[in-house]
Amino acid sequence: MNFKLSLNQEDYLQYQLYTASKSRIFKRQKKTSLIILLLAFVLVTVNIYNSNQEFLWFAILFFATILILFPFYQRWKIKNYYRKFIIESYKEKIGVVSEFRFDTESLVVNSVIAESKLGYNSFEEINEIADYYFLKLKTGESFIIPKEQIPNKPEFSQFLTNLKKKL
Repeated sequence: MNFKLSLNQEDYLQYQLYTASKSRIFKRQKKTSLIILLLAFVLVTVNIYNSNQEFLWFAILFFATILILFPFYQRWKIKNYYRKFIIESYKEKIGVVSEFRFDTESLVVNSVIAESKLGYNSFEEINEIADYYFLKLKTGESFIIPKEQIPNKPEFSQFLTNLKKKL
């Protein structure tokens, strides 16, 4: 099975966001940020309650709004960070056409940057999300395969299902 694909900035962004969502450190940082925000809310509310109760409802409404909007802000901030990271780190890879050839025992990837031949035993895991496949190697690198660029989706999906069983 052969096909060519070219990755854009959005493809790399989706991969980075997926990888971050699986990271224990990333999950802990998100939880810590929320806890700090809640503690600040409690401290400010208690302080206002003890000193001047007429602003208490304003403070509660203000912090409730912040608590509701914080996850959206956090998501925006994370995406913005990864967009900048991708522009800086992957600028030479964006738009490069790569040819993937899945043989019976190995994957061969050709591009203007490099040529690689990898045995299927070098794969650690195969992940699928709505629009992508991520083929992770034991060395930590991954191949990003957008589903929209796969010419024969059912055949490729069946191939990956069989490959997952071997891993």
